[in-house]
Amino acid sequence: MNASGAGFALALGMGAACLWVGAVCGETCGARVIGVDPAVADTTVEAFFCRGFGQTFVAADTLVQSISIWRPALPALDGQPRYLFITETDSLGKPDIRRVLLAGLSLVRLVGDGTHPVEYAFLFEPPFALPRRGEFFFDIQADANGAFEIGLSSRGV
Repeated sequence: MNASGAGFALALGMGAACLWVGAVCGETCGARVIGVDPAVADTTVEAFFCRGFGQTFVAADTLVQSISIWRPALPALDGQPRYLFITETDSLGKPDIRRVLLAGLSLVRLVGDGTHPVEYAFLFEPPFALPRRGEFFFDIQADANGAFEIGLSSRGV
């Protein structure tokens, strides 16, 4: 995925994963969104037992305001935490787990309405600063005893 402009927000549909990354750049420009709208999610992946799913993204700015993923509408109640990790990538664009930038920020959204996908918005106040512009990797991971689904688009849009 590629983000252009001074600020960005990432929305991946992992596969194309349904994620939004938001970036800011001050008063001179607006936030940009990169990624996939959760409305196009047509399948899911399951994170379980300290495993996760993620995607690389290209950041045209260094400040990240938010990262969001969505779970399916059902089950309406889900107490499983989602853990966010951000790493750098190697020269081939693969995640480099030796260069972790953010480790294990957790988020729980217990209640959904049973009809609409449930957003997990990791908000950064102040914005999270990437070390430079370029390609990075984010991962959403389950805990040691947990399992949950993440919505994605099989079309890679």
